[in-house]
Amino acid sequence: MGDEESSKKEEKTKIPGFRVFLTETSSFSYRITKYLAYKIKKIINEQGHCIIGVCSGPMMADVYEGLGKESIPWQKVYIFLVEEKHVEKTHSESVTRLVQETLFAEAKIPDDNFIRPDTSLPTDLCVEDYQEALQRINLKGSPDIVLLSLGEDGHVGALFPIVSAANLQSDELVLHTTTRKFPVKDRITVSFRQINSADTIVFLVYGEKRSKLWQDIISEKKPSIATFRRYPALYAFNSKQNITVFSCPEAKEQPHRNDDDSM
Repeated sequence: MGDEESSKKEEKTKIPGFRVFLTETSSFSYRITKYLAYKIKKIINEQGHCIIGVCSGPMMADVYEGLGKESIPWQKVYIFLVEEKHVEKTHSESVTRLVQETLFAEAKIPDDNFIRPDTSLPTDLCVEDYQEALQRINLKGSPDIVLLSLGEDGHVGALFPIVSAANLQSDELVLHTTTRKFPVKDRITVSFRQINSADTIVFLVYGEKRSKLWQDIISEKKPSIATFRRYPALYAFNSKQNITVFSCPEAKEQPHRNDDDSM
């Protein structure tokens, strides 16, 4: 993979259904960047294109800046947002802005290859428009990679606890959700139908609190619908897809752009 000079404190562990990388704070974003670059190039070599869902969260600006500098045939990469705040794309909380100012600063990705919610539309029309866009991109195949940053309360994307049973098991690709816990009440998020259709899900678990939560939720042997609603991330962990986890338990919590849990 080209990133084998990891420190002795870093290790790759195997537990059933997961590939887990335990990393140091100093190499967290680097390890993720190198893994994604390797996967994207491999997928393009195998099938001619790569479809990847990207998220916000701790250290993601660093990951996207690094990834944009990798030698990847970006014209063959299609990117969609796992979630977006219903704000203007120039807003400081906008995930679109985060991606454009980091990944797109170096990566030459065609505009048509960036699929995102049109937040200039009212929420209902925004959901409908984004669903149609994802349906078109899905004609090329299911997502190859979806990035998910684990929230301290167990959320992923904008699927917050206690998530409704309807949203948990929705047949739609896109949902409108709301939150009172974090800035920006109205959110647009892809559903678990879109997330769990991915060939590979990459979980990013940053900090002691999230690492402990991850250990707790994966210890659930026979989770119920009630458990999934309380810890939405578990619904993706339980998807039986290829799961890769990058965990950095030693990381200290500090504010990060577009990281709801830092608020």
